[in-house]
Amino acid sequence: MKAQNILNISFFILLIFIGLFSCQDSNKKQFLEEINQMQAQLNEFDSLANQHRVDTLNLIINEIKQRTKEVAEVYSPDTIDYEIAEMMNAYKESRKALSSNSGNLAKVRQSIPEVRLALENLAHDIEHGIGPREKYEEFILFESGKLHQIEEILNYYIETKEKYMKMYLENNVKVIAFIEELKASN
Repeated sequence: MKAQNILNISFFILLIFIGLFSCQDSNKKQFLEEINQMQAQLNEFDSLANQHRVDTLNLIINEIKQRTKEVAEVYSPDTIDYEIAEMMNAYKESRKALSSNSGNLAKVRQSIPEVRLALENLAHDIEHGIGPREKYEEFILFESGKLHQIEEILNYYIETKEKYMKMYLENNVKVIAFIEELKASN
């Protein structure tokens, strides 16, 4: 009877260990799946960020500076023409906004490889049971937060770029025509 009790207790303890390991295994699969989803999202952000070229923006920013300088050299009115002032202010504003916004793209491009490496390391740790297992979920949430920040910055960059590129394009034609008109009248 005593041997039967010991056998029952041993079997019960074995079931508990099996249950614990199977729970850990299902958590492990869930964690790895979450990391795979975050890596896929990160790849999308990387692809989207690579579609935007900073060198093109730099050319536009320099063009705006040059044309603004041309206007200043050729145009010196006795009175202020508000339409021209508004046009030039919008033109200059587009330069400033595009210039400062390029830093957002740089932040995104710098953050993506860092988060990619952190996710790869975390997946490796979870796969091999390295580190404090009770903190895996916390680590995943932390990386998810960084991914969300990247998404917000990238979306802000795109929205701001579109807004000020539209402003630039609308005013660029007007500024070019104004410069031509000034040069013709001098």
